[in-house]
Amino acid sequence: MSSDIQPGLGYGFTSGGFGFSLDTTNPFQDEVYSPCILEAYNIRKDGEEIKFNVYPGMVNNLVVKSNDMVLLTNDPPPDIPAFTDGVTTEQKLNYVYIRCGFTAGGGSISDAYPSTSGEGYPSVRVFSEKQTDSETYGYVLIAVLVAQKILIPESDPPDYNYELSIERMIGCNSIWTERFKCGSSAATYWWSAV
Repeated sequence: MSSDIQPGLGYGFTSGGFGFSLDTTNPFQDEVYSPCILEAYNIRKDGEEIKFNVYPGMVNNLVVKSNDMVLLTNDPPPDIPAFTDGVTTEQKLNYVYIRCGFTAGGGSISDAYPSTSGEGYPSVRVFSEKQTDSETYGYVLIAVLVAQKILIPESDPPDYNYELSIERMIGCNSIWTERFKCGSSAATYWWSAV
């Protein structure tokens, strides 16, 4: 009898000495996308603004915050603005960094890097130009955003589609960072995946 039954669309079968059985479960799981740690995702036009999100992650055991200092673990996740100077018909780039600041101590308070409060707390920052480390802040590039308006042919009045994309620059990890400063030399920063 089992020779009459063949696998088909939506089912399979097994047979043995005691008969056969049909299996109607999906052998191929639907692909479910889940962003990686500290991955920029969901870039979109929201009204007249371009926004995106960054999946939660940590720097030196501190949960990273958005540019307006909201924890990335909030539900719903904080929206981060991009291309705040507008999108044109010329391709534009925005650079997405995690920025950590240094807080000098005084008296009985020790130096802190990354800062555990204020503007130096690990946070996502978006710039139209590449950033370099300074005495106060260290940066690690996590994504490059790309945007361009494309004219819809024969639209009157002219109308545009927005082409938006994200180029991911780091792996699927939280981060550890160190700041080294010796005497009057410039501060140096190291970043490591954990």
